[in-house]
Amino acid sequence: MQPLSEHTQHLFDQRRFGELSETALREFDQRLANDPTLAQQWSEYLALTEGLKQRFAATAAVQADDDLRRRIAQAAAEMEAGGFFTEKKEQPMTATSVRISPVRRYWALAAGLALALAAVWFFSRPTPPGGEEMFAAYFRIEQTQLSAALDDLEKFSLGEADAASRQDLAAALTLVEKKQFAEAIPLLRSWLPPTAPAPTTPRADRDLMLARYYLAQANMATGDTGEETLALLTAVVNDPAASFAGDARWHLALCYLKNERPDAARPLLQTVAAGVSTHATEAARLLSQIH
Repeated sequence: MQPLSEHTQHLFDQRRFGELSETALREFDQRLANDPTLAQQWSEYLALTEGLKQRFAATAAVQADDDLRRRIAQAAAEMEAGGFFTEKKEQPMTATSVRISPVRRYWALAAGLALALAAVWFFSRPTPPGGEEMFAAYFRIEQTQLSAALDDLEKFSLGEADAASRQDLAAALTLVEKKQFAEAIPLLRSWLPPTAPAPTTPRADRDLMLARYYLAQANMATGDTGEETLALLTAVVNDPAASFAGDARWHLALCYLKNERPDAARPLLQTVAAGVSTHATEAARLLSQIH
């Protein structure tokens, strides 16, 4: 890994933990896009921090076992200091009495103590969030991005032959912006062709990408991460001309997590975390939470 200055290290830490302001975040992402050296350092920084997290996770169970043994030994020492294990003069045995040696009493108590401490550790240990929780915590529709798409549609609709069709798409996206997803979904579905048309113009291709992306977003907002949503996002991710491909990759990963498919989500998150997406820090955080 290339050596980092103290300033760069601090900047990367702030970016990774979401501590930058919106203005500083935009400036940082712009620098990454224009400075290959900084982008390489950022990629190596993320890879290093992810590797450290995985190493810590691999040793956590061993550390927990060592801690449990120390706690058992400490409790036993305290009980022995209090005279609990000291052999006392026994009363004469009767026909119904049974004498248990101090050694056996020690091991019986130690076994019970170990079981109790293990139960406490098991039920109090940190539980990693499930796919549903991760999805709920990280999914959101980017309102700034949506507003820009609507402005773009309005600008290019003026005086064009397909202006009416583009206005229908803008109306559907406006419903998404207002969070009226139940109304937006059928409009977006009706706007899409039944089969993928042959490429026509870059403008038409972009409109199709917008319809697919925001139909997937509307579905996700209603909790639908099924086959239609996966297919829509996959089409955007695989479109070389799609300006939203990075964001679609992030949302596709969230869908896989909600569907309890972390193995499918992991490579998508790794790509997002290593890139210049605004979701890079979030993707790195999610990678540390899935196994």
